[in-house]
Amino acid sequence: MVDLEWQTALYKTTKECIKCYPPQILLSTLYIDMYSYGLENTLKDMLDIIENKNSKEYKSVFKNLVCYLKPINEKEIKLTIKALKLIEPNSSFAISFSNKLEDIQFHVDSDGMSNIYSGEIDNCNFRGARVSRVLTPQFPFEATIKNNSLEKLKDVAVWHQIGKNNFERLEIIIG
Repeated sequence: MVDLEWQTALYKTTKECIKCYPPQILLSTLYIDMYSYGLENTLKDMLDIIENKNSKEYKSVFKNLVCYLKPINEKEIKLTIKALKLIEPNSSFAISFSNKLEDIQFHVDSDGMSNIYSGEIDNCNFRGARVSRVLTPQFPFEATIKNNSLEKLKDVAVWHQIGKNNFERLEIIIG
């Protein structure tokens, strides 16, 4: 019966150009969002359902991205952004600094096809890259940031673009 309902929904979507919603029989089904809450919280949700509990106090914001900065010298750093558990579909990042924008060279090492852009975020200059692929735990985003002036890199922060003009600061691990 489920196969028949999905086939009907798929047929309607392709022939009538409508958005596909779950069949009526599935609308009362509980949905657990592993992508937003991560594996640990999803497993806790499943255990709550099995035990007929509704305790949501453990819901913390799931962070799927981690950023590693490896200093090469005072004027150059290697940046690696990894997806921890799940794929990360929005691969757009900005690296901010208080140096002059024209002094900073930004090179994406992990991808040949990327759109590099620049601007200002949080009262600092930034260089950014939009990559045309998803991040996976096995295939991170890697870049090199270098200051071409005599100054060292200052006030470096890394941002993940989560909306058109919305960036979220990533936690940085140095080493």
